Amino acid sequence: MNETDHCIRLPGLVMRPATDADADAVEKHIFTILRAYGLRPDPAGVDRDLRHIEEAFWRLGGAFWVAESDNGQIVATVAMKPDGAVVELQKMYFSPVIRGRGLGKKLLEWLLDWAREQGYRSVVLDTASVLEEAIALYEKAGFQLVCEDSKVPRCDRTYHIDLKDTDHDE
Repeated sequence: MNETDHCIRLPGLVMRPATDADADAVEKHIFTILRAYGLRPDPAGVDRDLRHIEEAFWRLGGAFWVAESDNGQIVATVAMKPDGAVVELQKMYFSPVIRGRGLGKKLLEWLLDWAREQGYRSVVLDTASVLEEAIALYEKAGFQLVCEDSKVPRCDRTYHIDLKDTDHDE
């Protein structure tokens, strides 16, 4: 993988491809945010792919990106995991120190464009109702609530967006 081809550049933030070498820092970042919202990390279940980022994401045709602060701390993560013509948005977590700058909106726009370029027809995601800021971001971007249930134990909502309905070129 050529890392420069996979970097996401946003105002004040550069996200680079994550590798297995990032596993400890990625897990710490995500688990800290989950706990802050009263959600339970699941390292033996839904979060086990964090220990095998390259195999669970990149080798399947998906992606996993991280952003680091100037001192090397991970401040953002996001992943895309393919499932046929659909790609699942996963692990989108921002540290409190970078929230409120519009980066989530810009990153989500970039991710939807990435998914279109990769040929996906739609994007799905699971989330928890306590993640109110994330839900507002997804709904504003056009994601529709599919059900108030999820295959992920800590999540209680599943969202979907049809990419042809949001194509910027039409």
